Amino acid sequence: KWTFFEQLYIGITWKADDVLNAPTDYGKSIADFTNGTDDGAIATFWKSNFTGLSYANQIIERVPDIAGISEESKAAFVAEAKFLRALYNFQLLVAFENIPLITETPKTPEDFYVSQVSPSEVWAQIEADLADAKAGMPAIREGEDVGRATSWTASAYLGKAYLFQEKFGTAVTEFNSVVDNGPYDLTPNYADNFNGSQENGVESVFEIQWSGNRANGNDERHPFNFEVTPGALGGWELFYPSDWLMDEMMLDQTATSEYSDRVYSSVFFDDANSDMLDVYSGAAVAYADVKADLSHPKFFKKYTGEFDKDYYNGINIHLMRFADVLLMQAEAMNESNAANTDAAIAVVNRVRARSNAADIALGSMTQAELRQQIRHHERPVELSMEY
Repeated sequence: KWTFFEQLYIGITWKADDVLNAPTDYGKSIADFTNGTDDGAIATFWKSNFTGLSYANQIIERVPDIAGISEESKAAFVAEAKFLRALYNFQLLVAFENIPLITETPKTPEDFYVSQVSPSEVWAQIEADLADAKAGMPAIREGEDVGRATSWTASAYLGKAYLFQEKFGTAVTEFNSVVDNGPYDLTPNYADNFNGSQENGVESVFEIQWSGNRANGNDERHPFNFEVTPGALGGWELFYPSDWLMDEMMLDQTATSEYSDRVYSSVFFDDANSDMLDVYSGAAVAYADVKADLSHPKFFKKYTGEFDKDYYNGINIHLMRFADVLLMQAEAMNESNAANTDAAIAVVNRVRARSNAADIALGSMTQAELRQQIRHHERPVELSMEY
């Protein structure tokens, strides 16, 4: 439960503009971009992803030779491993830009000495692996397999890979397929994405599976509730919403000039309608009732809605949800052709409407203005703090 938050999450997310680390030495070098290659979080992020790549390569190479498994099952296992290989390569490429591309398990000592390749070579492998995964994985998971990647998961990530490479037209086609034909929708209540009530639900494209299971030496919990909660409510308050993010949050309002649901569900701030759960009692506490005891004026509150797991948290962590897909679809539409701007606004409005944020009027934005709106308001407000 510690490796994910204290290494992987901090190593990437604390560099983002929506997160402000607390005034301690904890994660400071990462947050202010002074870390070296010896930083534990960065090293663990690198090693964890390459460990995943090693596992995936072993599956891809060796499953076809296993006796007693149907060819259909073998193909599905290999396809799933290719999805994971693409995911790990994607995370490494975005984090480091220049990485080795390892698609086989080492056979000789010399195989352990690898060189970096160009980003374009890694992108090509990511695209190929996601295409194979899309073709080979099932469209729906049932029973104990719920939560594992599907062909629609691979398709959504393929669209993201195209978007990151600015292949906007191809990205639009991929996202349109996911949105129009996939099994996804927005949950009616924004907060349900973070309180454990809709895990692997209709908005989930891919999420890390956590639980409160502590049987037989397991510990499938994470400490997000403690990490973000103020000390006055029993938490450790290791990081906060940035001033820039809060400025954008304050602009996210309903048609009657109230803050949207995603604002109240994402941050704890000085407002009569803002509350947060006490870590130990689980009771909701109004901001006004604890304001005098706070060491900082604003806090995140996602993933803090479950307190029956010995105080730590069993809520799944999103890697991608459908709202993200819609915003990527809108961005790709807008970038592919200025004539698509109004159609892209309509997609953005679908995401805004779920949280009762007022619609953006059609015809009110240029291509450049919508680009700014998506990248610097919609995405940070909708997806703040998410991995």
